[in-house]
Amino acid sequence: MPEITTPSLTPVERAAHWLAKQPVGSVENTLPTLMKQFKPSAPDAMRAIKRANLLRAASARGPAP
Repeated sequence: MPEITTPSLTPVERAAHWLAKQPVGSVENTLPTLMKQFKPSAPDAMRAIKRANLLRAASARGPAP
């Protein structure tokens, strides 16, 4: 039976998940922080910020019915 593996997260996905776990307003200078910590390009870091906002909004709404 073949082993099922999940693809590793890209730097942008890791950054988005990390940022989504942080309390809102707790990360100063978000773009420079993401670029320093995860090494994405500026457009990718902006996508990570948008993705984190979506993840936060989804978690605030709770699980889907």
